[in-house]
Amino acid sequence: FDCPYGPRDIIHDGVDGFVVDNRDIYQFAEKVCILMGNHDLRVKMGKEGIKSSSRYKDTKIMPKWVQLFQSLKV
Repeated sequence: FDCPYGPRDIIHDGVDGFVVDNRDIYQFAEKVCILMGNHDLRVKMGKEGIKSSSRYKDTKIMPKWVQLFQSLKV
């Protein structure tokens, strides 16, 4: 489900997942049914999700945290 911070910044709707309007259970059910009925789409989105998640590997994120904390030193 979409919310003010997070999902829409991480998921590319229709590419590596679906972003569903917050609390819209009908839209959620529709997207689940689409995935259940389409093996190729599940595989494609799964592969794209794995590629997309590489943006959050520790080797990419930790240097940003270190830089942030170093910039905050007084």
